[in-house]
Amino acid sequence: MRELKALVIGCIFVMGFLDSALAAGPLTHVTTVPLGTKAHDIVLQGDFAYVVTDLGLTIVDVSNPAAPVVRGSVSTGKTQGVDVKGSYAYVASQTKDLRIIDISDPDAPSIIGFKSLPGQTWDVAVKDNIAYAASYGGELYLIDVSNPTAPILVRSIGLIKWSNSGADATNLAKLNNYVTSGNALTTGVSVTGNTLVTVDWGYGRLYYYDVTNAASPVFKGTHYAPFLLKAEADPVNDAVYMLGAYAKFSGLFTVPISAMGSTYSTRYDQCLSCDFLPANHVIGQGGLAMSGNGEYVMYVGGGKAQLHLVDVSDPADLQEIASVSIGEPQVGLAETIGLTSRDDYIYVAGGVTGVQVYLFPGLSN
Repeated sequence: MRELKALVIGCIFVMGFLDSALAAGPLTHVTTVPLGTKAHDIVLQGDFAYVVTDLGLTIVDVSNPAAPVVRGSVSTGKTQGVDVKGSYAYVASQTKDLRIIDISDPDAPSIIGFKSLPGQTWDVAVKDNIAYAASYGGELYLIDVSNPTAPILVRSIGLIKWSNSGADATNLAKLNNYVTSGNALTTGVSVTGNTLVTVDWGYGRLYYYDVTNAASPVFKGTHYAPFLLKAEADPVNDAVYMLGAYAKFSGLFTVPISAMGSTYSTRYDQCLSCDFLPANHVIGQGGLAMSGNGEYVMYVGGGKAQLHLVDVSDPADLQEIASVSIGEPQVGLAETIGLTSRDDYIYVAGGVTGVQVYLFPGLSN
């Protein structure tokens, strides 16, 4: 299978070389949309990209990926994370709050809901009527958004940071007892199906919960890998992909979902079914996303940031396919450089460089 994929990618490269539009190779920059402020995260829904920035939320029409058009925007203060569901965008703000924005009119988005929270929110994910806000102070806040004009904080789950296996028993007990306060530097949260994963950038730790009942997460396991900034789960292929973001630990980690359990902690350096693909540069800030078909993971990061495309058809044997510089985002340590994809296009919220669009033929095959 990998040999066939390599042959296909090689053919794509040759065809691209013959085509002046793809002369730079298989991963090609298409266009850039300046926003006039630093872009931090991006989500696609329908023909629109929802981008959070140092100022708020901006909506970009991407119905033509080669010529995106900025539509409306709304000020919320500095933001790091966003998720979208239906007619609402949920924005995680560093000013310790979650804001709910009506996006039914892309030219005139408006804030309709607001919930003050105990800590700085770095990221947000939504399932059913629950928004999960990740706090840089070490909590996962569960907010009931069934009434978007009056969100309610219903629960806090503490996330504990540790690297030494000697602390496993004590800290696993805390997680299984669902302590309400923690000390992790929680920089990412995502939900895929009924699987929620969130991470600590402080020492580096993945936390895994079953959210079949969105309002009652069940702790299912934890994994140690250094300085984890973001994570995405792929339950279909039994894998979690994690972005390491510090010094020699910059790069892409994996762990099988099935390897984790609630009574023990797994470790990247003692896991035969795990993998680590180091980056060729220091990351420090960035993000990652999966392709729609689950065959590729894209990650981006670094002060002089690079976008990487990785073949994850075998999560225990990662293979980098391509990489390209996106310029200097000028975002701080542990901050988000968001990205997502649809069809054969990759969209990057690249700090001061705005929204960048890249093409990789075959990404969605």
